[in-house]
Amino acid sequence: MFSKRLINIIVSLMVFSTLIIRGVISVTAMPANPVDETKVPHYFGPYPNWANSPFTLPDVAVEIIGDGAGATAIASVGANGAITDITLTDPGSGYSSAQVSITGGGSGASADAVVNTSGAVTSITVNNPGGGYTQPIVTISGGGGTGTLIQVGNQLIARQYATDFATGPGVLGPVLVVIPTTMPANGFVAGILYFNQATPGASTTPSAGNLFHAYILHPTGNPNEYSVLWDSGEQTVPAAVDPVGDIVTIPVPNIAVTAGDTIAFYGEGIPLDDLGTGSDTLSYPAPSAPLAGGILTLGGVDFPVYSQTRTYSFAADVVDTSAVAPLVDATATAFGGVDQVLLVDGGSGYTMPTVDFDLPDSPDGVQASAHAEFDSTTGTITAVVVDSPGSGYSSPPNVVIRDGTIFDPINNGGSGATATATLKIFSVAMDTYGSGYSSAPTVTINDPTGAGATATATVNAGSVTSINLTSPGSGYITQGGIKKFQDGLPMLCDPSLGCTDNNLGQHLPLAVPDTTTFSVANGFAANADYYVIALVQHREQMNSSLPPTLLREYVQLETPDNASWSKHVALQTDLLDGTSVPVLMPDGSQAYAVDDPHYLGPVIVSQKDRAVRIVFYNLLPTGSGGDLFLPTDSSLMGSGMGPMDMMDPMNDGTVMDGIRNPVCSESPKSMDCFKDNRATLHLHGGITPWISDGTPHQWITPANENTPWPQGVSVEAVPDMNNVPGVPDCSAPTDGCMAFYYTNQQSARFMFYHDHAWGITRLNVYAGEAAGYLITDPTEQKLVSDGIIPADQIPL
Repeated sequence: MFSKRLINIIVSLMVFSTLIIRGVISVTAMPANPVDETKVPHYFGPYPNWANSPFTLPDVAVEIIGDGAGATAIASVGANGAITDITLTDPGSGYSSAQVSITGGGSGASADAVVNTSGAVTSITVNNPGGGYTQPIVTISGGGGTGTLIQVGNQLIARQYATDFATGPGVLGPVLVVIPTTMPANGFVAGILYFNQATPGASTTPSAGNLFHAYILHPTGNPNEYSVLWDSGEQTVPAAVDPVGDIVTIPVPNIAVTAGDTIAFYGEGIPLDDLGTGSDTLSYPAPSAPLAGGILTLGGVDFPVYSQTRTYSFAADVVDTSAVAPLVDATATAFGGVDQVLLVDGGSGYTMPTVDFDLPDSPDGVQASAHAEFDSTTGTITAVVVDSPGSGYSSPPNVVIRDGTIFDPINNGGSGATATATLKIFSVAMDTYGSGYSSAPTVTINDPTGAGATATATVNAGSVTSINLTSPGSGYITQGGIKKFQDGLPMLCDPSLGCTDNNLGQHLPLAVPDTTTFSVANGFAANADYYVIALVQHREQMNSSLPPTLLREYVQLETPDNASWSKHVALQTDLLDGTSVPVLMPDGSQAYAVDDPHYLGPVIVSQKDRAVRIVFYNLLPTGSGGDLFLPTDSSLMGSGMGPMDMMDPMNDGTVMDGIRNPVCSESPKSMDCFKDNRATLHLHGGITPWISDGTPHQWITPANENTPWPQGVSVEAVPDMNNVPGVPDCSAPTDGCMAFYYTNQQSARFMFYHDHAWGITRLNVYAGEAAGYLITDPTEQKLVSDGIIPADQIPL
């Protein structure tokens, strides 16, 4: 260690001297100097954590194509990348028909769009949240009976230019545009619509900030001459909310129109295409805005025609009074947040009260939060104060007052406090859009206790009201990640009888006991099941999307008792560099197993009050090959320096000192460090004598490992397992094996055995050192035989 620190100091001085003489040098593998924080040292070892591989994600886009604008939808993707559902997120407007385009990583999916050509409620805006709501019900009434709502004019979409730019934002530009429209013989205009484009396109600015007037025009009968039926007054295009743009509606006081009437605007801010295929008439320069009740002549002195080939995103909502569409009411759900918490009972005995709320009803909701105030003398809760109301609640959430937290409760703490919550309304989501609306209906939010919430509806013509999935297709997921639901689960099996693998060659082998070695017939006080279990380093494919994963797994070794049915597997140690070497027993002979190593196996099935005895071999690789292949934080006790009286690492405040680059995080590890190939067995949940508990200091290293610490300080032998014929003697500190005795004096249950080595337990278990352990008893067996619980079951 001292020599390595000296080398680091020398390297630092060399780098510093070089900087003075030659300037900064570009170095990619290490810090350029002791204060170069552009290079991050490998705090947790040199190996990347390949186990954190990305999952596949949905790779699908849904586009609604038609003569309208604004309709959007998203697709849900399930097993094998098949589309399971398409959800409408915005119904849009102005459609007479629409098609659904599905693109992405898959193929074969198709869907149909349903268009409501009459008026539909497309959104509801909450104007006042009110308060005190417990069962909010949304009622939508009126809005029909006067005619059929239609949309005339152009598509309201983003275009080549966000605006004309004769002047710029804030100045009313000398531009008049007349939009050809097909008005009904009898009707009235209820609104002017335009697209507010958020991106400039080929213009100098986006739409926002520009000024214009909107008009309704009536032909006088003279060529190109119109009277101005209505003037909106000066409008300012607002800042767009959507990153592409928004459809904006200007209310119109039901101006009567007939065939031949049209719409127009004077000024700038309306998106346009100048592709030579449009039919809108542009007058420029038009020195002044038309006046309501006035006359304008296109092509005259005041309004010269500049072009008639552009298309502007400008339209109108018109009610055709010659036909009345039947009204189908829309439906909606109100969502809100917690406005207050009413204390029902203050309880007593609280010392650290916390408040929890249920999760929201809406998937995109936010959970509410609050804190409790209490009397420190009696522990009685006196009030619950809402810190954040949350959102997405369609009914008030349950309120739970705890002493401590759900994860860290205070034992024998306070109890008895109860409370209820009420809501204020934040949003109203459409459930169905309805049809036949000619004007905005009235929205009321009714409730037994709450009051004050108000909302207004927006009605549009030609909306997409639903999407029907006609074919799910497949493969709509990203490539290169982990695909879900593609591999079968490995199933339990008895290797002495044969096993059926899943598509990856996996199964969960049962450990097959030796029932004769430790038996009454051999002079022992009670019969016991005996196993010889080893730990090896092995690659196993865990997912079809990934190459085989390097693991550390348990395996049952071959013995004379099981040799008759054993698969006689010559075990191999798989190394980090991709090569393999034979696994050798402590005496140098080839190690053989009854079956291949498999993750989470071999599973031991035991019986209540019948002991299990295990001889455990640590057959992991030695030397640098035994270094763990996962990132290791060697600053944690037990995973770094050995138990020697050594100086603390030097903290020089640089990225090259012993604090930020610990010596025991380097590869290969120093002799001064605990070995990464330490291992033991711990029966999680078992009632076990301490000598067999696999405590953090009952670990062993492989036989003949070159280390000052071949085993932990608490390793003890099972007294009656030494000097038994046919049973290995594990009493030497460097023999690489250890004996365990499990009483099984417990009722039926499911447990597991795993590693418990000091400082690296979490890493070893993550690397694969875990397997199942079951106890069965007469009670469970009778429940099975009586048909009360199934034979194939999760163990009690």
